[in-house]
Formats: sequence, C-alpha cells, structure tokens
Amino acid sequence: MPDKPSPTPAAPTPDELVIRHHQRFTCQISADIRISESDASRVRLSRIAAGAGGGVPGTVVDLSRGGLGLDCRFFIPRASNVRVGVSVPGFETIWVDGSIRRASMISREPRYYLGISFAEAAAPHVERLLAATGAAA
Repeated sequence: MPDKPSPTPAAPTPDELVIRHHQRFTCQISADIRISESDASRVRLSRIAAGAGGGVPGTVVDLSRGGLGLDCRFFIPRASNVRVGVSVPGFETIWVDGSIRRASMISREPRYYLGISFAEAAAPHVERLLAATGAAA
C-alpha cells in the first residue's frame, strides 16, 4: 500500500517570521529625529520639515534593548544613520544613535513607522532610556 502524502504545512504568519532578540515595550513618548553627520550629505530633510534644531518630530511607540519604533510624519530611508532624542517626562532628553532598519507607510496622512536599531556605542544611553521609561527588566 503506497504511503499517503503528508499534508503541506501552513505557511507561517508574518508574526511567526519576525525574530525578536529583545522584549519590546509599548509606549507613547515624544522624540526628535535627526540625520547623523555621517549621512548628512546623503539624506537631507527639507527646511520646512526640519525644526530649528534640524530634526523632525516623532513618537516612540515601542522600545527594547535593541532598538525602538517611531511613528513619524516624515519618511527617512532605510540604512540612514540617525540620532533620536527621546523626551521622557521628568528627565533630560536622552539621545541615542541608531540606523533605520524599517520604513513603512502606516497611513495615508502620510505617517510612517520607522524601525531603528541602536548602535553598539549607544549602550549606556539605551540603559538610561530603559530605566527612565520603566522598561528596564
């Protein structure tokens, strides 16, 4: 008697394809996003978009030891090096350096989700940020 073919396994869902190395914490914290000096000649924000300090506003919507997610009205391309100032109430602005790993339009307004991985050198600032937000475990 021939073997019955085994059923084809279901394709994984998008959530099953995402591998997280760090636990994420949801939040709603104001931020200022600036292009790093190393990318200033490659990525330029318009004068209208950039505020007096040269950055654009955004909101940190998730945070982990490895990076953060931003809701932003301005598109910044993947692989751009950025400096993010996070304004945690009751603390001085905490600046962290990172790189855009994901840039997805999430609304027609327009609004974008920017996934940023932290630079290794940002580790002390990341620990301060996690402690200030209560996300340190």
